[in-house]
Amino acid sequence: MRSVMEGVQYIFDQKDRYEKVQEVLDKCEEDWKNGNGPIPKGKKRPRILVSGGPSGGVFEKTIKVIEELGGVIVCYEGCSGIVSRRRLIEESETKDPIECIAEKYLEVPCAVMSPNQRRLDQVALTIDEWKVDGVVGVILHSCHPFGIESTNIKKIANQCGKPYLHLETNYGQGDEGQLRTRIEAFLEML
Repeated sequence: MRSVMEGVQYIFDQKDRYEKVQEVLDKCEEDWKNGNGPIPKGKKRPRILVSGGPSGGVFEKTIKVIEELGGVIVCYEGCSGIVSRRRLIEESETKDPIECIAEKYLEVPCAVMSPNQRRLDQVALTIDEWKVDGVVGVILHSCHPFGIESTNIKKIANQCGKPYLHLETNYGQGDEGQLRTRIEAFLEML
């Protein structure tokens, strides 16, 4: 799904974008009905919410590893995921469309907006809505807003009764083994 979400950003024709996404959804639904879903039937796997900054460039050593080791990523929170997609742009006969677009994006509870109680509220809602078993924060060394806010995300996860794993990384490959070990221990704990 992550590949689809990232890929559609480069399909500028709305009709073509819709058709391609619908093809993927239809294939996923068909596979699921035929017992070929991504998760073997009858096997309980921990449901993970990934929080933090963009996952591009660190996908292989974080997101992919979570799933390889048995976790199921059910939702992305942060600038790679649901945070900007929860609210559509208002369509108004009386307002300037540019104003409507600006209001939508100024309301997005991104870590760069402060104060940011909306993001904390949204994380709690997302944990409940997606029936999350654990939260993994993937923070890039250079993404200071998400790094600073990760402490608050951990507090919210803990208030919701869910464990939190903080992973701080960069685009290099030197920490792959350490990240894998930490992710494996977290998933075993769940």
